[in-house]
Amino acid sequence: MTKVSESSRLAISVLMMAKLNSGDEVVFFDECYHRSREFCNQHLSRFGVVTRQVPTGDYDALAATINDKTRLLVSESPTNPHMSVVDLGQFVEVARTHGVETLIDATLATPFNLQPLDHGVDYVLHSATKYLGGHSDVLGG
Repeated sequence: MTKVSESSRLAISVLMMAKLNSGDEVVFFDECYHRSREFCNQHLSRFGVVTRQVPTGDYDALAATINDKTRLLVSESPTNPHMSVVDLGQFVEVARTHGVETLIDATLATPFNLQPLDHGVDYVLHSATKYLGGHSDVLGG
């Protein structure tokens, strides 16, 4: 595992540990960063956090998966390696309708190109290593 993926995984892991409790559920779009899903499935599950996945871009399935235990919706945008782009407005609308928070992993986009906060996303991850520094000489997540 590279330093880049470690910093991204650490940022997402810390947020999830701060926000989720035993009995809570998190819902991922299935093209989301593998290590984030793995962290939830292998580690948070030991503490009673349930992880669910739905097909990326299927907002009806996303809404149908949410229940009274769901606390966080997570997606990467654009996704890697498929480069699917999530409709952030629709993603946030589904979350707000159900009273859940949102996280977008925008590692493959710069804050210039993708501004999830402007769409109402609660938490955003940008990677300084990949696109802000440009030469892999800056480490940050």
